Amino acid sequence: MILVTGTPGNIGTPLARHLLQQGRKIRLMVHNPKKQDQVIADLQSRGAEIVQGDFADPESLAHCFADVESAFLLVPVALETAEWKGNFVRAAEQNGVERIVNLSVSGASSTSPISLFRWHREGEQILESSGIAWTHLQPTDLARFNVRSILPTVEAQGVFYSSIGQGRVALVDEEDVAEVAAAALTQDGHEGKKHVLTGPKAVSYPEMAEALTKKLGKPVKYIDIEPAQAKQAMVAAGLPDWVADFINDLRELEKSGGASGPTGDVKSLLGRPPRTLEESIDAVLAGA
Repeated sequence: MILVTGTPGNIGTPLARHLLQQGRKIRLMVHNPKKQDQVIADLQSRGAEIVQGDFADPESLAHCFADVESAFLLVPVALETAEWKGNFVRAAEQNGVERIVNLSVSGASSTSPISLFRWHREGEQILESSGIAWTHLQPTDLARFNVRSILPTVEAQGVFYSSIGQGRVALVDEEDVAEVAAAALTQDGHEGKKHVLTGPKAVSYPEMAEALTKKLGKPVKYIDIEPAQAKQAMVAAGLPDWVADFINDLRELEKSGGASGPTGDVKSLLGRPPRTLEESIDAVLAGA
């Protein structure tokens, strides 16, 4: 049995689908099973078990691991990232889980200037010090998430905004991350390894605008704004202050060239090149 967290979500959902297609027995840990969600209902109809669990409540986690050999750990973006990962790892260890594939982030480091990256490294260290075989997945920025986030203003105004300047990012497609996660959960040879997952090349936001122009058949322009303007817009859209600050810090890192460049990990792990930005745009426009 494989326990999957992060459903419904950008990576947890495609991972669950891949595992079900392989005929694996999976259990989805969700915060509120009674909440009506079409994605969860679809996965359940395909054979997934559903169990209630709360990262913030260690006592709720133990029963999630009954008969579980491997688990995929993905916590929501939160101030409690390291604490929640610790709760999960300790419960898994107490219940005999043999393997955890942990979704971390490219650049995770105890000395990172970005708080979320430090918290992810703390979570990695907790897992590494446990008795469980571990694999860390360290993706860069997610391609489809980024495209979806800018699409409303692109469609309404033909523009999108950020403070990244001419910074370049090797955006990775969520499906590629999910496929690597499925491999790490079901195949040998991933134990004790960190996989840095990226797209095939680093692209700038002006280049993203060019790609969207070609795909949509209408002009799309990237407009660079100051971090303060970006934060104001994000907070107005409902993001907490600290999340807006994190995104601004990330954009500053990317602007200065500090983001991870392309790696060969996706290709070596999946036996094919990673999906391109253009393929990610196609998928979003097709509703995937």
